Amino acid sequence: MYYVFIENNKINGKGECFAEAEGLQCIEISEEIYNNLDHYIWNGSELVINPNYEQEHYEKLKEEQRQNREIAYIAEVDKITNHILRLRDKEQTPEIISEIEELIKERDTKYEEIKARYPYPEEP
Repeated sequence: MYYVFIENNKINGKGECFAEAEGLQCIEISEEIYNNLDHYIWNGSELVINPNYEQEHYEKLKEEQRQNREIAYIAEVDKITNHILRLRDKEQTPEIISEIEELIKERDTKYEEIKARYPYPEEP
């Protein structure tokens, strides 16, 4: 048996239903709904498919990927940028200029790798 909990006219979790607490309603649901509960909303009397699910899911995934990219940029790209900046403070010998150019290429490659690692979802 699968159950969803309703509190204040909103889904408030899922699991086993032993006894209903005050203000908490326990509704039996199918395994399919249980496994895809984020697709549903409570309309006041029953669970119905959330008409905004696709857009909400897209926005959630996009934000997760944005955060993942930000963390990766800080951890991987910023250290290369800082190295470039330190080298730019030095006398610009041919060796230093060449090293800066190589680091810029490395940074650009790293940037593209991060974008590929954390792609944004397609819009619904």
